[in-house]
Amino acid sequence: MTKIIQSVYSLYHKVNELKTEILKQSGVERIETLSSYPVMIYKEESLETATATGLDLSLTKYFENKKFTLLEGTLPKEGTKEVLITSKFQERLGLSVGDKFTFITKTANQSSNGSTFRIVGVGDFSDSDLNTSQFFVDNETLMKVAHLEDSALSLLVFAKPKTSLTTLQKTLKNSIDNKDLLDIRVWDEVSLIYQFYKVMDLMYFLFCLFFFVLAATTIFNTMMISTIERKKEIATLKALGYSQRTILNLFLSENAILGFIATTIGLILGFIVNQVLFTIGLDMALMGGDAIKGMSLSNMVYPQMGFQYYLLILISGVFICLLAALFPVKKGIKTEVATALRTTL
Repeated sequence: MTKIIQSVYSLYHKVNELKTEILKQSGVERIETLSSYPVMIYKEESLETATATGLDLSLTKYFENKKFTLLEGTLPKEGTKEVLITSKFQERLGLSVGDKFTFITKTANQSSNGSTFRIVGVGDFSDSDLNTSQFFVDNETLMKVAHLEDSALSLLVFAKPKTSLTTLQKTLKNSIDNKDLLDIRVWDEVSLIYQFYKVMDLMYFLFCLFFFVLAATTIFNTMMISTIERKKEIATLKALGYSQRTILNLFLSENAILGFIATTIGLILGFIVNQVLFTIGLDMALMGGDAIKGMSLSNMVYPQMGFQYYLLILISGVFICLLAALFPVKKGIKTEVATALRTTL
């Protein structure tokens, strides 16, 4: 699901009113609030730093993908003082499901306020930046502790499928009251890390293209040599009265069938491997250690290939086999029968 992120750094008041106004715009599917606050946790007469993340627990899909694993307990409920902690948080503070802790944070009037919450679940994120000393709580509850009722630090606006994000971005900027106070950005504009994604996407494309050309060249050479070695067979067919067009069609049909069968087998094996990797994932941390830490990248990668790519590969495989047969057969059918039968390969 595509999303537009409205500034991650601004504080929005009257959030419910703002959300109602945004939901009126065409192309908007849903809106979620997101707030992240630094807090101090009081534990055994000492203070530990942590991060409190407030979410719309009734709407968020934060915990519904493969990047998150619920290790024990349940997810917190909306409007309660229940929290979900990460495994790193649990390891650092020695807390578990059922325990309570008190945290202190700054309020809107620059004073301090504290509140006690109960741990109902422990989770693990594949993103090393999320799997830190932080906990997740209902956003409205968190804002009340900071004396910022009906507020949020950011809004996630999820667009409907096939909606132009650029058009929706302009619509929101032009239609919302006090738009000058809003920093409305498409998700890939929020961080330079997404530019890194684009570069990596191009690199992966060139990497795949290299191996595709290598495989295509190997198939082309193999099929061409196989056809050249059958000059006598072509001459025999000509001697039996087959027309040049018929001979050409026979060889092209044969290569097309061989290409279809070989490519289909390869695609089936590739699909099986792809599904296994999509299910269990690839742990990039094992390959590069902590190299991706701090880059907001998930340690786990779940490769997936769309149907259009399978179809493209199948068509390409058949086309390469046809191309490999075309030139040798054309040359062979133009060779005199007696010359071709005397040729020793």
